[in-house]
Amino acid sequence: MLLIYLVPRTIRPWPNRTSHRRNNAVDFPSATAGPSSVRERMIALIQRLIDQAEQAAPYGQDPMVILPPQALDFWCSSPQSRAAQALPVQRGIYFKSGSLKAFQIVSGRQSYINALLIASRGVVGPPCGASCQADRTNTPFVQCVRLPGHWNGCCANCKWRDWGSHCPPVRRQITGGTRMAIPGRSDMVNTVPRAPVRPSQPGGGVGRPILLIEDGPAGESEENPIDLDPEPGSQENPYEID
Repeated sequence: MLLIYLVPRTIRPWPNRTSHRRNNAVDFPSATAGPSSVRERMIALIQRLIDQAEQAAPYGQDPMVILPPQALDFWCSSPQSRAAQALPVQRGIYFKSGSLKAFQIVSGRQSYINALLIASRGVVGPPCGASCQADRTNTPFVQCVRLPGHWNGCCANCKWRDWGSHCPPVRRQITGGTRMAIPGRSDMVNTVPRAPVRPSQPGGGVGRPILLIEDGPAGESEENPIDLDPEPGSQENPYEID
């Protein structure tokens, strides 16, 4: 009689490829499976920042929380979120009191993480008129904030609900507004002065921009350029009398 013995094989676990990140961030699935004390400490830290913001807000005004630059690195698992997380924090997040909770952030839902990245690193613009204005009960952010170049320019409120495809694009350039709510930083964005334009000339044509000629040698600065097309009768282009 031939006896066959079956020797059990040792099954190796599938390697976790997400653990080899360039920024050496902790992998979210591995961390959530770890000791509950780590998760509880993170919840307490984020919730404390939110509670302090609500307590410090004046009566009748929306609270503002400033998240540390690396506060969301733990959950940035996609290349898009890691690229946005690498940007500096530009502004505080104005939110409706009671609408932002730490357990939502630590749940690991990418729409929440990406929305917070947009809200903390983006630019305040005109309301998009989509979900952030139609359903104000399910959107935590007070302002319509977009992060140009990321997630097709959708606003933070639409991204929070995972409605990025429903957020209409901005059809006009943002020429003002608050970009940074952090003290010590400028509040104005995209405020580039334009050169004055000559009034309409006889014949229907619109004059070219007026060159700002000031004292000093021409061509020294942007405000004192060289006039390559002087006016007839000027010192550079005098009239000739036979």
